[in-house]
Amino acid sequence: MQTPAFALLAVDTGVLRRVDREELVWLRAALEASRGKMVMAVLGHPLFAGGHDVSTGDEDFMVVRRLLREYGVRIVMAGDTHDLEYYREVGEGGAGVETVHHFVNGGGGAYLSFGTSLAWPAKAATSQWAYYPNRHDVVGKITASTPWWKWPAWLWTRDLGAWPSSPEWLSAMFDYNVAPFFQSFVVVTVDPGGRTLTIRPWGIHGPLTWKDLERSPQMLPQGVSLDQPVAWTIQE
Repeated sequence: MQTPAFALLAVDTGVLRRVDREELVWLRAALEASRGKMVMAVLGHPLFAGGHDVSTGDEDFMVVRRLLREYGVRIVMAGDTHDLEYYREVGEGGAGVETVHHFVNGGGGAYLSFGTSLAWPAKAATSQWAYYPNRHDVVGKITASTPWWKWPAWLWTRDLGAWPSSPEWLSAMFDYNVAPFFQSFVVVTVDPGGRTLTIRPWGIHGPLTWKDLERSPQMLPQGVSLDQPVAWTIQE
């Protein structure tokens, strides 16, 4: 979708996190037509998920990432991982793109990806990040809802990271259809004239607040309280 000041590009990365030759030609042409505009790209798979840079070592997926970088795309959203995540990727000096804002917006249905909450790495791929639902709430729900015969699997997952498997692979086992529910979606507001885009996450009871999120220390804006609704505003 091309407007005079804003472009929204949806990229089908299939099952294998890649685009074929025809789509690559289209994507380059769409990015060329978007020069000078505020651009948001929606991918089938996220570049960052679960605290990791998941494009590392995947040359087919890196083709898409490099192309977005080449054209200075600063807002990238994807689903696939079933939760809400945010990453602020700061570019290297002289790279052309100062900061890229990455969103995982996959918390709307199916089973939730509790692997993010249960297996967050000691050092995330970016220094600024946030995700929902937070670990405390996830552990509380699963602990309260798990029947006795599942407790060995739950302790294995919670305390040992489900090794040699992963909490992500076992997420569906613990996504019970009882309250509290952690589904989410986002509201995207674009102001082409002011060259700003704002993303506001919502849970089942309304706007999510900063206390609902697990987040890096730098994530809370100055002067904002934990009870205030979350809003990420990107200024071009």
